[in-house]
Amino acid sequence: MKKRSLLLFTTSLISSFILLNKKHNSNQGSSKNSDLFIGNWNYIDQKNIQHQLVIDKQLNLFIDDQLTNQNAPKVMPYTLYYIDHFGYQLIIKANEVRPITYYDEASNLTFNLLASK
Repeated sequence: MKKRSLLLFTTSLISSFILLNKKHNSNQGSSKNSDLFIGNWNYIDQKNIQHQLVIDKQLNLFIDDQLTNQNAPKVMPYTLYYIDHFGYQLIIKANEVRPITYYDEASNLTFNLLASK
């Protein structure tokens, strides 16, 4: 009976360490993924007006110098999901190099992101 209890305890302890290690590694990957989005980008709207989109180190989203997000974004591989002040989603998608599109749910439009000059 004592051997079985000891075996169960040891197994659960090892499992806990494995799970903690996996969680730690996934958090590091998320941080590396979010670094991809930090910077200044431009997009041109349907009226041919150029706008500036900025994502700072805290992952705050600014459009034309106005903070647009209420809270921290949901960070997924190659995607950031924001909620704006009105409750609409703002989605930034990237490739392996940089952000490439910006989706605004309120207008149901997707804009190509260009490098800021």
